[in-house]
Amino acid sequence: MALANVEARTTRIDCPNCAKTAEEEIQRISGVAGARVDLLNAKVYYAYDSDKTSAEVLRKQIEGLGHFKFVDESTAKGEALPISRWLGWSLLAAVVLYGSGAVLHFAFGQKLFGQVLFYLATATGGWDILRRAVIGIRHKRLDINALMTIAIIGAIIIGDLHEAVVVVLLFGLANMLESYSLWRLSKTLGSLSDFTTEQALLKRGSNVVSVPPESLVVGDTIVLKEGMRIPADGKVVIGKSFIDLASLTGESQPRSVAVGDEVFAGAINLDGYLEVAVSATAGNSRMGKILKLIGEASARKARIERFVDRFARVYTPIVVAVAVLVAIIPPLLFDASFTEWIYKALVLLVISCPCALVISTPIAVTTALSAASRMKAVFKGGDALERLATITTVAFDKTGTLTTGQLQLVGIENRDGHDERKLLQIAGSLEQISQHPIARSLMNACNERNLVMLAVENPKAIAGVGVEGNIDKRAYQLRSSNTDHSREFGQSVSLTDDGRTLAVFRFADEIREEAGTVVEELRESGISKVGILSGDAQSNVEHVKNKLGLDFAHGNLMPDQKYERLATLGDGIVMVGDGINDVVALSGSDVSVSLARFGNDIPAQHSDIILFGDNLNPLPKVIRLGRRTLSTIKVNIAAAFAIKAVFLVLAALGFANIWMAVVADMGASLLVIFNCLRLLK
Repeated sequence: MALANVEARTTRIDCPNCAKTAEEEIQRISGVAGARVDLLNAKVYYAYDSDKTSAEVLRKQIEGLGHFKFVDESTAKGEALPISRWLGWSLLAAVVLYGSGAVLHFAFGQKLFGQVLFYLATATGGWDILRRAVIGIRHKRLDINALMTIAIIGAIIIGDLHEAVVVVLLFGLANMLESYSLWRLSKTLGSLSDFTTEQALLKRGSNVVSVPPESLVVGDTIVLKEGMRIPADGKVVIGKSFIDLASLTGESQPRSVAVGDEVFAGAINLDGYLEVAVSATAGNSRMGKILKLIGEASARKARIERFVDRFARVYTPIVVAVAVLVAIIPPLLFDASFTEWIYKALVLLVISCPCALVISTPIAVTTALSAASRMKAVFKGGDALERLATITTVAFDKTGTLTTGQLQLVGIENRDGHDERKLLQIAGSLEQISQHPIARSLMNACNERNLVMLAVENPKAIAGVGVEGNIDKRAYQLRSSNTDHSREFGQSVSLTDDGRTLAVFRFADEIREEAGTVVEELRESGISKVGILSGDAQSNVEHVKNKLGLDFAHGNLMPDQKYERLATLGDGIVMVGDGINDVVALSGSDVSVSLARFGNDIPAQHSDIILFGDNLNPLPKVIRLGRRTLSTIKVNIAAAFAIKAVFLVLAALGFANIWMAVVADMGASLLVIFNCLRLLK
């Protein structure tokens, strides 16, 4: 087998369910080894056996499925429109034609011209539905477009053109709302390449050359200057520095590294010179594993099917078959009147017309999406609403999610009786030359207290250690501190004067103001377990757990370890995060939620739900909304069936005619719509 991998840009797919169907049908093509459709970025990834098929033949087969067309990268536009031009113009034209027909029909008594315009409105708005249904049937697929086509044709057959147009417009509106929601999300998406580097400094003897990270092999030595992003996993062989692991682990504090310590691709070298021996190639690095896991996790979620489409695969063929049998069996076997039984078959088909069933899910979903937007929550697709109804566990990332992600000065331990303001002023003055997060925290604390910086003579920053300098002819040092407070609260630094400790400054990642209330509301909503999965130190994670009264807390986790730990928590899990370190866990959870933050769009690409406003308050409401939405869909389906069952019995007994069938069908549809509108409350 000679496998070839393809990544290609496509025209937009406006329906999440269509993307999943496309994946399944591409995978069934002979020679295809796997496929994944990236709905929001309008891309398709697939692998095929080049011994069995060619790239050109396969592209034609995929396009023939009718879900999308391939687009040349060089001619692709940078920004797509909120909705399909064809969908927008066709629906607008249908509205204009229907309105004009209604005026002619009812206001001026021109019934013939009015009916012509009704037909044109139905054809204009429903042409794309019919086209997709024909393609689906050709590929043995009875999807939602086939259901809508049957509903429209049924309405036309009985002469109720008003119902046909309304069905077309409702279905088109649902598609537009879903398409617009996806468009809003796609505007803010980035890619994982933002967290890698385009070059690596490879040391060859006494020379240093710039090379692509993909060319590095195990054993190479790379040079890392201050501010550089690390291009490959490895071990430090020369130097000492602090590295920022926030992009990988979410740690709020930089980690000190020296000779023999491991560093990882994607981290940033903050303030020192390092030489690193490469220990893993690009594909086998932590970042490479993240990319692979995201693909696997996305494929697992893509197998989840919408309830309505699962049901429609059985319902539609049965309804059509029964209607056909009713039309032909009595005349053929019992010498009954063809006209009479064809009429009864039409009544049966209209009563059984799946209008109410078809719109029960999209109308409920689009109404729920509208309600969610008021909460500053945006869903990628309606399937997440259904999955929210089964949630029993919520797992949070710590840094930047349950906490603010910013170090703050939380205490000054005075060891020598000096004035605390003076001690803080000295520490802040020393840190003026540093870009370390602790330095920024000390400077912020000084600014809040209106402290003026002092003149520092011979200032010096020692990479991976701290800063020192002379103030008023006295030598001061500010060093990392490994005290009991450090282990309990996070990072601490000590201010010393010739070896004598004057003060210890303690810093902590502050818990979000709303975190406690959100945890309480989650428990009131029926969530049985709430906890933390974090890359931060276990002691810091335990501190937050105790403060918020959580059920579990697992720290020191790399991204792939978060994914593995998530799998041990069982089913029905929501993962909430805010950084690239959470992406794998987000993609692997049953429902993923991310906090939107400017310049950090990667989590949104792999989340089902995005909370805007950098606030957790909408989370409990969103979970309750998901449960209510699924409940509403079930009520809609039950009500539609109950109404139809009554009229089916009447039709079988000969007491129902076509106008009664229309009333029953439209009544069920109106009931579904009004029930869905309750979700807005």
